[in-house]
Order: sequence, then C-alpha cells, then structure tokens
Amino acid sequence: EEDHSEFISHAQKLVAQQKGEEMMPRSAFWAPITASRYLSLLDVNGEDDFFSSDLTDEQLRERLGHVGEKKELDLIAVYSGKDEYVPSFVDKEVLLKRLVKAMNNGVEEEVEEDDGQVESG
Repeated sequence: EEDHSEFISHAQKLVAQQKGEEMMPRSAFWAPITASRYLSLLDVNGEDDFFSSDLTDEQLRERLGHVGEKKELDLIAVYSGKDEYVPSFVDKEVLLKRLVKAMNNGVEEEVEEDDGQVESG
C-alpha cells in the first residue's frame, strides 16, 4: 500500500496557506489534482471519503445512511474484486456488507445476490 503521508502533509500546508487550488506534484496522484481535492479524497475523514475500509460503522452510517431513507429507490451495490484502488488486505465482501448496512441506516440486512456483490472481474 502506498504511503501518502508526505503528500497529505504538503496538501495540508497549501490549504492552511489559502492555496488549496494549487496543483499537487505529478507524483502525488495518477491525474492532475489540487491540494484541496487531494485531501478530500485521500485524507482520513476527507469530504469525499465515503467508502474507505478504515471508517467506523458509525462514520459510514453518517455518510451513507440517507441512501436508505429513499424507500422508492432500488439500489444495487457492485464492487469490483479487482479494484486497483482498494488495498489487497481489504476484505471486499466484508466491506460491501458494511456499506449496505450503512446505506440502510445501520439496519443489518442480508446482502442477497441481487442486492450487492463483489464481481470477480
């Protein structure tokens, strides 16, 4: 797993200096990205950190619980078994169950094949 701590520190400094729209070094990310966006995606509890395996169940529920409030919404959750952005130590089946539970506002439901699954390809 990559260590982003040096780049996160750099981005935090830029944001603290009111320079969040400055671009990060090319080696920080696979695409051009600003310091603010970098933190949003990669910092712990970043604004767009919705699916990280290191979030607690409560944090996932806070971020995703509103999804289950839409009773008229049918949702299928599909997770790639070969997602290159998910560390190899993450059990994707367990994470998917946690995400579905969070989307159901903390209510444990059986993840059925037509509700969500990890795709091998």
